[in-house]
Parts: sequence; C-alpha cells; structure tokens
Amino acid sequence: MSSYDINIYTVLYAFTVAVCLMASFIAFQHRKVSGGLTLTILMFVSAWWSLGGLFETSSIIPSDKFFWSSIEYVGGVNVPVIFLIFTLQYTHPVTKLKFSWILSLFIIPAITILAAFTNDSHNLIWTSYLSGPSGTNQILYQHGIWFFIGFMGYSYVMLVVSMIILINAFIHYHDIFRYQLMAMVIAAFLPWIGNIFYLLNVNPLPGLDLTRIAFSGSGLILVFAVTKLRFLELLPKARALLLETMSDGILVVDASKRIVDINPAARSILGFDKDLEIIGKKTDELPSDHVKLINVAIQNNAGDKIYTFPPKYIEINLTSLYNNSSFAVS
Repeated sequence: MSSYDINIYTVLYAFTVAVCLMASFIAFQHRKVSGGLTLTILMFVSAWWSLGGLFETSSIIPSDKFFWSSIEYVGGVNVPVIFLIFTLQYTHPVTKLKFSWILSLFIIPAITILAAFTNDSHNLIWTSYLSGPSGTNQILYQHGIWFFIGFMGYSYVMLVVSMIILINAFIHYHDIFRYQLMAMVIAAFLPWIGNIFYLLNVNPLPGLDLTRIAFSGSGLILVFAVTKLRFLELLPKARALLLETMSDGILVVDASKRIVDINPAARSILGFDKDLEIIGKKTDELPSDHVKLINVAIQNNAGDKIYTFPPKYIEINLTSLYNNSSFAVS
C-alpha cells in the first residue's frame, strides 16, 4: 500500500509549482539585469515551498507529513527575505547591497528551519495536530511560539518593509514604471492575503495553505509584467540616475513656464543652490540672468542657439513634450 495519495490539495500545489518554475525560467532570461537573478531564485524557492506542500498533503503517515513540512520551511521562511532583496535591487539598481547585511537577513530563517527539523525536542514550531476533514488524509497543525515569531512575525516585517519601498517608488515614478510597480505590489499582496485567510481558517479546503497557492497568481502577474510591461528591461531608478549624473543641464517647464523638474547640472549652470526650492515656481519669478535667457529662448522658440554671457557661453536646446492628445505640455 502506497504511503502517498493524490488529492485536490496535491493538484493545487502541483499547479503552483509549475507556475513558479515557469516564472523562474522567464526571469532567468533576464538574469544579467539588476534583480533578475534574485527574482529567478525567488520563484524557484517559491516552487520548492509548494513542492514540499505537494508531498506533505499527499502523505498518509503523520511522521512523513511533519518531515515534508520541515522541508517546506526551507522555502517558506526565505521567500519574504528574498522578496525584500529583490525589491531593493529593482528600485535601487545602482546601489550595491552589502553581503554581510544580506547574510544577516537570513539569520532568523536559519534558526526557524533548524527549529522545524528539531521540533520533537521543543515543540516551538508545532505543538500537536488535529485530524483534518473526514474522508481526507489531511491534518491541522497546532503551532508553537516560534512559528508566530520566527516565521509569521519575521515574514510580515519583511513584507511590510518591501511594501513601503514599493509604494514610495510608486509615488515618485511615472508612466510604465508605475504599471510595473503596481504589478509588483499586487504580486506581493496576494500571498499576504492568502496567509491571513489561512490563519483565520477562512478556507474552502481546511488545512490548505492559501499563501503558497496565491504565489501561483503572483507568478502569473510577474510573467505578465516581464512579457508585456518590459519588467526587468526598463529600470526606473536608472532613468533618474542618468538625469542626476549627466553633465548637461536639463530644465523642464510646463506650458505656463512653471518649473516641474531640474537636474543638478542645470542647478549649477543657473546658479541655484542644491537646497533651494524652485520646483513649482515660474521662471520669470527667479532672480537669475541665465533663467531670463531661457525665457527669451522660449519666447523666440529658439530650438538650438548659443548665448554669450561673459565669461560663459550657454547653448540652449528647446524640446517640446507632448501628451497622448498631441498637446504640448512642457
């Protein structure tokens, strides 16, 4: 007689494994981009997590179930940490994370995994179990104190920090980058919501960990983002870095000559201190002879002209920006 039984739980986890592996494979194609390799690892570890659930839910013998549950923890406790690292790499591609800092993030997960494999000695992860629904081979775990501290508590901290970073980036970025970030936020929220339902026992299938099932939805969203939104191809922070570090000055004004953006080089050329608040002000309100030149250039519609301003020569290039309705907006 086999000690494993295929059931609806097994099928759902198998589907999740397949989706996560597909997302991991697609992300691997972009492994040279900042965050690409981390996303590959994230989805692979998510697949590992669900694969453990596949064997756990199909096991008939309780001791086998506890063994596979321990295997699951290798993936489960590391997913939120890897997601935080990926979030930082995606939103700050030019910032190199210190290896010692990254390593420190995995200390709690390592302790939790050790606690899972040695649970018989202390019952910090599982204290006991109850029989699942009649006619199934499922069991309902009763959790110990470290489950709520080392697993749930730490995971929520990682996810909350990730969400703060993503929401902050969403506020500051525009256009397609916002769609990318929106996809990431939704992908992050799905497992979170699934986990809340799991803890509250709001579950159509008692004992089914909706957290991992939700990762199949997250995987599909990330696949859509990579294939349709050019996720991992266009990095929002890289655009900002280009404007911040280029030697040419860039000043963006709207149709009413109100300043909407300026880079450090332009501030230096125009004689503005880096701490001076000029965003939102009109160019004719600023006490700078250089800005007056820009006003003259705009009025004369001078697309490319060199102005003499001893001891300097300033070349001004004007480019009109249009919205989707072909109206000039800046």
